[in-house]
Amino acid sequence: MVWVELPQKLDLARVQKRARAESVVFASGDVFYPSAPDTSCLRLNCAKAGEADLLRGLEILGRIFGEVGA
Repeated sequence: MVWVELPQKLDLARVQKRARAESVVFASGDVFYPSAPDTSCLRLNCAKAGEADLLRGLEILGRIFGEVGA
C-alpha cells in the first residue's frame, strides 16, 4: 500500500470516475478518517501489479490530477 497526500484539495470522486474508465482504481483517503481531512489523500494498492502496470497507472493518475486540478 502507498499513502498519498496531494498538495491541494481535488474532487477525488471525479478523479476516481475518470481513472476507473482507464482501469485505474484507488481508495479515496477520506474513508480512512473519522471526519473530513484537510487535504486530498488516497491509498494505492500496488501488491499485485507489475512495474509496467504501476508506471502506467501513475502516469494516468498524474495526467488526471493535472486536468482536474487545473
